[in-house]
Amino acid sequence: MADDDTPTGPPGWAPAYATGDELASFMGDGATGESGTELELAVETASRAVDRCCQRQFGLTEPEARYYTAEYDRDRRRWVIKTDDFATLAGLTVETVDSQGNWSEVGQFLPTPVNAVVNSRVWTALVVNPASAVFPDGSENGIRVTAAFGWPTIPGSIKQATLLQASRLFARRHSPFGVAGNPEIGQLRLLERLDPDVAISVRPYARVWGAV
Repeated sequence: MADDDTPTGPPGWAPAYATGDELASFMGDGATGESGTELELAVETASRAVDRCCQRQFGLTEPEARYYTAEYDRDRRRWVIKTDDFATLAGLTVETVDSQGNWSEVGQFLPTPVNAVVNSRVWTALVVNPASAVFPDGSENGIRVTAAFGWPTIPGSIKQATLLQASRLFARRHSPFGVAGNPEIGQLRLLERLDPDVAISVRPYARVWGAV
């Protein structure tokens, strides 16, 4: 794991990626005397902005069932199941439903991208082995995957990006017209879009749906 990807953060789907105390420390004197509730709200809002930019979230669920539609890749001659992020095989089961509503376990599959987890990333799909005794049939929502979905740790760069965006949002409270500072020392326009440095920081974590 890279130095800037230190594992941090609480579990749970779509959590805040930092705390109000961490934001106060990040802002230094800029947060002196400010409400902890408002700091936490800024962090929560920034966390969801990061999610939207990345098209994914970085929390972790307890094992639960979710439903997907398998697609047949004619070039690879494999059934492919695109899933939400996951990074552990513990408790993982994959089932397909038949026309009678009966569920059967797909016993042989490969999580992909193959080397994702060893590179501190996550898997985003399952490829069914041709030797499997049970196959999907392409039925809509005909695949049931039980897994702990999400990221086991919040990447350090995601936390840093959240704090940067949260500090920008917090400063916006005192700038009703979207401009911080004053003409004597300089002004900064607080744009509605994600901070450019934040966008660059989280770009490597953006999910391109359809890529497996």
